[in-house]
Amino acid sequence: QVNTLRTILQCMDNEQLLLIISFQDRFGYTVLHHSALSEKGELMRLILDSVCEEDSYQLLRITDRWGQTALHVSCHQGDTDSVSVILEHLAKAAAYSLLQTSLQTGDCPLHVAAFRGHCDVLKLVYQTVTEDQYASLLRMTGSTGRTVLHCAAFSDDRTCMLVIKDTVTPDSWLKLVSTPLTTDSNQYGDHKFSRAVTRIADLRATAKIAKVLSTTDLKGSPLTSQKCSC
Repeated sequence: QVNTLRTILQCMDNEQLLLIISFQDRFGYTVLHHSALSEKGELMRLILDSVCEEDSYQLLRITDRWGQTALHVSCHQGDTDSVSVILEHLAKAAAYSLLQTSLQTGDCPLHVAAFRGHCDVLKLVYQTVTEDQYASLLRMTGSTGRTVLHCAAFSDDRTCMLVIKDTVTPDSWLKLVSTPLTTDSNQYGDHKFSRAVTRIADLRATAKIAKVLSTTDLKGSPLTSQKCSC
């Protein structure tokens, strides 16, 4: 497949390349979407290597009929190879902009990855953008009213929630766990919704205790202020 595609791409000039790569099927998928869906990072790299960085960014911004970019699809699949290829082909600002692209529901690529329990994708994005940008992405909410942490809470794998906790500051973590989940329970079923709410509540309680402990002046506590009567 790779060799066949390479041969085809080499036979085209830049205008033809852009026309072929940007072509969308009836679902709105381009060849980049299909590469992401099939988890073929090598194909993704070959395609993006054939065009300049600016053209790569424009091609990667193309969305299907549901608002998905190729990055959304790669995050949904949990394909870190494809995600890595996409992000490394873009400048820092362009990569951050692409990560902010929302589906019709308002979900960005990180929401999709967290909902599917793909922790390695979250770690990869954390290593790619600045801490402030990463924190901003985690706080994004769409029409569903859910953050990336909320999506992780709906996943059957709780590891993603711990990954998020380990990659943000204590203050950012407290803000995340304090963000109310306003999503309609009918979207997920009462049991799954209730479980997610409980998980967030547990994390919020723990975060508040940690906050109190970190700000307590032990020197002024009754135990340390008492004089020794020995």
